[in-house]
Amino acid sequence: MKSIFLIITVLLSFGFSSERIEFSQKEKEFLNTNPTITYSEVNWKPLSIIEKNSMNGIMGDYLKLVQEKTGINFQFTPSDSWPDVLKKFEEGKIDLVPGIGTSPQETKLGLVSRTYAEYPMVIVTDRKYSYFNDMSELNGKTVAVPKYYTSYNFLVENYPNINLITTKSIPDALLLVETQKADAFVGHIATSLYYISSNNLNNLKVSGKTDFIFEHKYLIQKDNPILESIINKAFDSISSLERKNIYSKWVQTTVTEEKINYTLLLQIVILFLIVVAVLAYRHFSLKVLHNKLKDAKDEIEGIFDTTMEAIIISENRKIINVNKEALRLFEYSSKEELIGKDLFDLIAPDSRDIIKNRIQNNINKQYEINALKSSGKKFLALTQGNNIKLQNRYCRISSIIDITDLKEKDQLLLEQSKMASMGEMIGNIAHQWRQPLSAISMLLSTIKVEKEIGILDDKDFNKKIDDSLDYVNHLSTTIETFRDFIKGDKTCKKISLQEIINKTLDIVSSSLRSKNIRIYHNIQKVETIELIIVPDELIQVIVNILNNAKDVLSQENQNNKKEKWINIEINQDNNNVILSIEDNGGGIKENIIQKIFDPYFTTKHKSQGTGLGLHMSYRLVTESLNGKIYVKNTQDGAKFYIELPLKN
Repeated sequence: MKSIFLIITVLLSFGFSSERIEFSQKEKEFLNTNPTITYSEVNWKPLSIIEKNSMNGIMGDYLKLVQEKTGINFQFTPSDSWPDVLKKFEEGKIDLVPGIGTSPQETKLGLVSRTYAEYPMVIVTDRKYSYFNDMSELNGKTVAVPKYYTSYNFLVENYPNINLITTKSIPDALLLVETQKADAFVGHIATSLYYISSNNLNNLKVSGKTDFIFEHKYLIQKDNPILESIINKAFDSISSLERKNIYSKWVQTTVTEEKINYTLLLQIVILFLIVVAVLAYRHFSLKVLHNKLKDAKDEIEGIFDTTMEAIIISENRKIINVNKEALRLFEYSSKEELIGKDLFDLIAPDSRDIIKNRIQNNINKQYEINALKSSGKKFLALTQGNNIKLQNRYCRISSIIDITDLKEKDQLLLEQSKMASMGEMIGNIAHQWRQPLSAISMLLSTIKVEKEIGILDDKDFNKKIDDSLDYVNHLSTTIETFRDFIKGDKTCKKISLQEIINKTLDIVSSSLRSKNIRIYHNIQKVETIELIIVPDELIQVIVNILNNAKDVLSQENQNNKKEKWINIEINQDNNNVILSIEDNGGGIKENIIQKIFDPYFTTKHKSQGTGLGLHMSYRLVTESLNGKIYVKNTQDGAKFYIELPLKN
C-alpha cells in the first residue's frame, strides 16, 4: 500500500518556477524595441551543436533560458570557423557571441558578460593509470592535444617538461591515448566526456583535473551596455537546479580513481571512528528526509481520499488501488474488495470497447461510459484516464464521476466542469516530481559511491544532505498550490486580479509548456487591481478558457505555426476591469460563435468534450461574479473578454 501512495506522490506534483526578473525602464524599452539579437557560433560539442541553422548543446540551452527569461528573440548567423565568428563580430554583422572565454584576444573586442558556466580542464588516460593529483605528475610523459586549443597554450606556457603530440581535433587526440600512442589527453571536461562517449572509447577515463577553469561568457557589442545588463540579470536568475539539469543533460558524469596513500594505514582507527560518526549523522539526516517525504505522502494520500471524483489505479487492467469515493460510487465496503479485480468488472459490456481503445492509444480526453455498481446496476459516468510509466510499470489512472442526474443539478454541473481538467492535470504533472526525486536519488547515490571510494568529506556530505532537504521542502510547497485548487474555497475575499492570474498560471503553465505554447501578459505593467470575489470561481473560469485555447493550438492543423501563443491583458474602463485572453489558433467560425456559451454545445468530438466548460464559465461570471463574458474573433484567433465591476 505504501508503494502505491508513493506513486500517487509522484503523480500529484508540480515543477519549479523561474525567478522573476525586475528590469529597469530603459531595459524594458530596449526589450520592446529590439526583439531580435543576432549571434554566431561553430560546433564545439557538446557545448555548441550547430544543426538546422540553430544552436543546441550546453550553450544552446543557456541561450534558450535567457530567451525565456527576457523575451529576446535570438537569431543564428552561420560562420565557417571560430576566426570567422570573431570577424563577423568585429565588423558589426552580429550582436553577440555566446561562447567566449577569458582570452584577452576575445575579451578586448567588446563588452563581456558575467560567467554563466564554469568547467575544469581535466586529464584523460586509459585504465592503466589510477589518479593524477596535479599536472606535475605528467612531466616526462606524452600528452596529445589539438594544436592552438586552450589546453595546448596552457601546457606550452606552464609545463615545458611535458612531451606534446599535436592533432587537428579532440577525437584524434583521444584516439592516440586509446591506442597507447600517448599517455594522456588534457582538455575541457564536457568535450572530453562527450567524445569519449560518442566514439565508444570505453578504455578511457578522467584521471584528474587541472587548476585551469574554463569560464564561459557572452561577448556583446560595445555600444550595447543595456543588452549586457539584461543578459547579466538573466544569468543571475538561473537557479542551481537549472544549471545542474543542463550539465547532466549533455555530460555523462564519471568518478575518477584516486591513489590510495598507504601511509594513512597508521591512522585507520581514527578514520574508522570518523566514518562511524559520519554514518550516524547520515542515518539521522536520512531519517529526517524520510519523515518529510512521509509527511508529503500522507498529505497527498489525504487529498486522494477526499476528492469528489472516484480515482482508480490499474496495471494491465488489474486494479491496484482506489480512493474512498470509488468505494462509495461503486458501492463496495472496503478497498480489499476492489483491489485485484479486473477494471472491466466495473464497466458495462457496451462500454468496454471504448475503454480498451482509450487504454491502448493512451487517449486522455474525457468521455462518457456506462459503469456498473457492485449490485450490477448500470449508471452513466464521465471518465478520464492517462497511462503512466513508473518504475518500469505501466499504470492507468482513471477519474470517474456519476453524471446520471448531472444535467438537472447545477451543483453537479459545476463539479463536472471542474472535473474536466482533473485527469489531464494529474497525468500532466507526473513528470514534474520525477526531476526533484531523481535529483534526491542521485545525491544519495553519490554519497554512497563517494563514501565507498573514500572521497566523502563532512562539508560535501552536509551540502548534499542540505540539497536533498531543499528539494523535499520544494515538493511540499508545490502540494499546497495543487491542494488549494482541488479543495476550493468559496469564501469571498479581497484579492488582486494579478494574484489570481498568477495562481492560475501556476496551475496550467506546465500543461501549456508541454504543448510548446508561450504565455504573454501585461500584469506587471498595470496598476494593482483589487476585487472582492470568490477567487476560485474566477480561477476556474480562466482555467477553462486557457484549456480551450490549448486544445485548439494542439490540433494537427496548428503544428506548422512558427509560434503558438496565448496573450493575457488587463485594462480598465470606467468602473470595470476588463481581462482579455487571446490565442492565435485561427478563431471561431462565425456561424457558431454565438453558441459557444450554450450548455452542452461543443466543437469537439463527443468523446473529447461535453460543452460544459464555457457554459459554467458564463454562469460563474454573470451570476456569481456579477460581470460579463463574451468572445470576438481577431486577426490571429479568438479573444475572450471578462468584465468585472471594481466594487462587488
